[in-house]
Amino acid sequence: MKVLPLNNSMDKPKFNVSDSSGFLFRRNMEPIVAIICCGVILNILFLYTIYNKKFLCKPTAYLLINLAACGILLGLSLIISTILSNILPKLRIPLQDFNLICKIIIIFPLYWFFTATTLTLTAISVWRFIAIKVPTKKMTTKSIKILCTLLWLASTISSIPVIFTAGSKNYECRQFLDRTATEVKIILYIIYMTHFAIPALTMIILYSLVLIKLNSKKLATRTSRGIRLKRRTTIMLITVTFIFIIFTLPWSITLLLSATTGKNSIDLALDQTHPIAQVITQLGRLSFPLCIFYHPIIYFSFRQPFSYLLRLCFQRRINSIQVKPRQIIQ
Repeated sequence: MKVLPLNNSMDKPKFNVSDSSGFLFRRNMEPIVAIICCGVILNILFLYTIYNKKFLCKPTAYLLINLAACGILLGLSLIISTILSNILPKLRIPLQDFNLICKIIIIFPLYWFFTATTLTLTAISVWRFIAIKVPTKKMTTKSIKILCTLLWLASTISSIPVIFTAGSKNYECRQFLDRTATEVKIILYIIYMTHFAIPALTMIILYSLVLIKLNSKKLATRTSRGIRLKRRTTIMLITVTFIFIIFTLPWSITLLLSATTGKNSIDLALDQTHPIAQVITQLGRLSFPLCIFYHPIIYFSFRQPFSYLLRLCFQRRINSIQVKPRQIIQ
């Protein structure tokens, strides 16, 4: 008589990790969360530097402030949704409540803040193209504020369809619950095009035209110092954009693979029959959180004021603490 081996997996409780932000942290959660926290802190320091130096708050600086705010919100949403994705399945709250939390709190903010970041970078590329092509045209503070408002409105509208396609199954969040439906596949393709493909292509084309213009002899700025400043600022913005595209490309390809194959990111990451898709999906888990922390570092590196103004901010705060006791004694 042949004895069948015992299935020990039946004795172990199943733990479903969410397919929204939880898919990023199924393994090695602590280091990636630490990276996200560092990114949030760096963006806060960037905002703190601009706040303490009012002369940096020019109209165009609002786009950089908006980009830092997107990084902070995206990082916080990743952390919050990761915690909820790992805790809520254990609590076994009513499935209807879990489904609502999955749609509104776990999945929607990720697409919302990611799209806001992408559109802000696209707006910065358009602004840089106009600044080089038509240097006499200046943007006012009012127009920049209106532009930032429109960016958030557009990111909100373009991310709303995710609420209707997302859902939960066995206490597991799914970005696209019915992946075989034609409507869901169409929404997936639209999200891929509007959230990544079209903005990335627009930024690449505009910055290519800007570089061509900077290298031409018909540049409006005749002084060598002005040309160097324009080229330095452009290289800084191109570096920010290029790194963002590289870090988010695997995650965006994962969306395209989900639309093509009808599988979620967890299924793609664990599917050993398609090793290329598996590697791309796993890279997306690791590289997506990195798009939060890098741009403050680049700004602090390229822009000389940011590198020493940060030290001045803390030095001024230390001096104010030391001056107060002397004033009280006098």
